[in-house]
Amino acid sequence: MNRYRLVIVVLLFLFPCTRSFAQCQCGKVVADSVSADSVSSRTLIVFYDATVGKRRLLKAVKKFKGTILYDYKNFNGIAASFPKKVNIDTVMAKLRKVKGVLSVEQDRVLHLDGERSVSIPQ
Repeated sequence: MNRYRLVIVVLLFLFPCTRSFAQCQCGKVVADSVSADSVSSRTLIVFYDATVGKRRLLKAVKKFKGTILYDYKNFNGIAASFPKKVNIDTVMAKLRKVKGVLSVEQDRVLHLDGERSVSIPQ
């Protein structure tokens, strides 16, 4: 199981967030139509065991009035959003107990520490 956890952590950093940002030509994030806290706190990324399948997981998401935002084909995972009236911590705990679920994490925006500046000779 430790190997799976390592793979999942690595994948969380590799695949794109379920949200999009506007960027200026300098490559910095300029604007986002929805605040980061409101979307990421209600969106969960769930990975499942392909040999078990996702049928039970999808049934559980539906039970908690969730909406599938994305179905990751290469990673055996989904991104699902849940309404504000549902306690997200309770949903996470319940989804972790679904047979075949390997990991349940909240979607979040990760920022790299510091910026690198490169001088281009003229």
